[in-house]
Amino acid sequence: MLESYPVSSEAIALLEYDDETEECYVTFHSGGRYKIPEFPASEFRAWLTARSKGSFFNTNVKGQY
Repeated sequence: MLESYPVSSEAIALLEYDDETEECYVTFHSGGRYKIPEFPASEFRAWLTARSKGSFFNTNVKGQY
């Protein structure tokens, strides 16, 4: 089931995660929405608790998945 988490970020508006399929979705304030397949739940939890969601995306997600 897809769970939605609105986040406080200058770049990111919403993070979503499906535990069953391990799919993550990120929606940016600019309007872009991206699907990240095979994204570990532990990595998603770290992203939710990261101080800067945009920095976490750039360092740990972009180009890695």
